Amino acid sequence: MAIDSSDNVYVVDSSNNRIQKFDSNGVYITKWGSFGTSNGTFSTPSGIVIDSSDNIYVSDSGNNRIQKFDTSGNYVSKWGSGGTDNDEFNSPQGLGVDSSGNIYVADYSNHRIQKFANSSSATFSSSLTGLTCGTTYHFRSYSTNSVSTGYSSDATFTTSNCPVVSSGGGGGGGGSYIPLITNSIATNEVVTNNTKKEEIKDTNPKEKEVKLEIKNDTVKILSQSPNLSFGQNNKNVKVLQQFLNANGYTVAKSGPGSIGNETNYFGLATKKAVIAFQKANKISTTGTVGPLTRNAIAKTKTEKIPCTSQIATTKTDSASCPI
Repeated sequence: MAIDSSDNVYVVDSSNNRIQKFDSNGVYITKWGSFGTSNGTFSTPSGIVIDSSDNIYVSDSGNNRIQKFDTSGNYVSKWGSGGTDNDEFNSPQGLGVDSSGNIYVADYSNHRIQKFANSSSATFSSSLTGLTCGTTYHFRSYSTNSVSTGYSSDATFTTSNCPVVSSGGGGGGGGSYIPLITNSIATNEVVTNNTKKEEIKDTNPKEKEVKLEIKNDTVKILSQSPNLSFGQNNKNVKVLQQFLNANGYTVAKSGPGSIGNETNYFGLATKKAVIAFQKANKISTTGTVGPLTRNAIAKTKTEKIPCTSQIATTKTDSASCPI
């Protein structure tokens, strides 16, 4: 059970896969949840805790995840999946919260406690220049920290139609020109406490060919680096991501880890790309860059990759892939 700031009581009705809410006198108020795997449904929920802002967290044990709700039972967010890595669970059960809003999860079958930073949402804006009038653009926001990366849903905005300004005179006719919009604002909500970035895509990108600019000593750096594995955070990981992206083992199609946005963090996306490289080179698929993988890297030549968007990055050849 858990109690909110208004003394309402929340009960985990585990076998019925639901949460019930009562007032302090035990009078029924509402309920939510049913059996399933979609957002707001449960598979044998176990623990429940409420933070100082009355956010409700439920350990969805059978689905190996934590779900977050407001006091009316509206779904807010979730995290976790089955596994043994950080941010993964095997039958999470008891929950706790401290005075800073950090969430503690008893990861029962993994025999450990995991701690997660509480996060809230906020609105931010960013000025954009060089946009064409009368054009629809897609964008997503994302936030990242040492644990994981979260993405907003795809959103769009459309710049205003191009005004036609006539010129000329005296009966000799005239011409017209279409000015370029020089500034626009795009906003979206993302998680605070993390680094905020944006990506902007043209709705009609032309496929071009671009070669990722990899320094000549990249292969040398990787072949001589210590072992690289999940959870590490150092500059060699960024070099590894650049190498993988340049050779067709894509870390991410957009956002952190994508071409020009490589990071120092060795997360799940990097691990999957390493495994793909290991499979292609008939190496044991550990997802860790050890001696055998470094040897294969040393024998690999950087290849060309397709440029499928007009996102400008510091790692692309601007002559081949203009914005």
